[in-house]
Amino acid sequence: MIGIMTIQIDVSNRKGGTGKSETALHLAIYLASIKGKKVLLIDVDGSNCSLSCQLLKMERDGVTEGFKPPIHPKYDDLIDKHPTWSGISSVASIFFDEPVIPYGTAYENLDILPAYTAALDKVEETHRSLVEKNVYHKYEAWRNNEDIVNCYDFIVIDHSPTKKHVADAALSVSDGLIIPTQALSASLNGMKTMLQIWTQINQARTISNPLRLLSIIITNYDKRVSIQTGIVNSIEQNAVASKYLAPEYIPTNKFFQEKDYERQKTKKGSIFDLPEGNPIREKVEKNCEYIYKGVME
Repeated sequence: MIGIMTIQIDVSNRKGGTGKSETALHLAIYLASIKGKKVLLIDVDGSNCSLSCQLLKMERDGVTEGFKPPIHPKYDDLIDKHPTWSGISSVASIFFDEPVIPYGTAYENLDILPAYTAALDKVEETHRSLVEKNVYHKYEAWRNNEDIVNCYDFIVIDHSPTKKHVADAALSVSDGLIIPTQALSASLNGMKTMLQIWTQINQARTISNPLRLLSIIITNYDKRVSIQTGIVNSIEQNAVASKYLAPEYIPTNKFFQEKDYERQKTKKGSIFDLPEGNPIREKVEKNCEYIYKGVME
């Protein structure tokens, strides 16, 4: 079993569009709704904030072309305690000594710390001489804060391929790694990069505290496309990658787009709303159960 405290699982691929956000969301809802765990979902992808937009009423930032979180519903209750607080809390707040207060969602047991495009961009501008102190150390201190450890069973992080400082800081203290990949050359290269990063992190860690690779998940798979089947065959034959392949390959399916649209409107609805026995739900649920068992072993 990984650790005895809050377990952090990072969903990452250094290539965009590989299904990271959906994978992170499916896992977070599975842990919260099906396993009854208290889960904090963190969105680090400030480029489009897709995960945050699905769960919160995000606002367009008038300064940039990105998004910002709404005023926190607890703002009025907390303003006396934090008189200089703007009322916005995001993952970037960790690095600017601002109140870090997750938002509740429509899902029981699931909170989110949303992305904030402009603020995450500022974190990435941190000079390399200050990254360890102002990014790595601050994330680790927040991660080990008693309020987080006592409140959440799991932290699930949706990574961005472009927010390197935050991603590397999170991975440096993570417990588990999931790598979603499409059966495409660019995604495959992103997966290989992540495997190299995973190896490097473990070389710097003690044997008793490894970053465990929990799963490689094939997403948006169309077995009718010969190029995709060829790439999947190469992954299945890879000595390292094949050991971590999730049992189910997730197909391209209109249901995901429909659910994205539904969440944009209602901020709720998930793959697990489908009836038991639905083949798409079964595939996602089998992969989530595979990951959960890997964590609990």
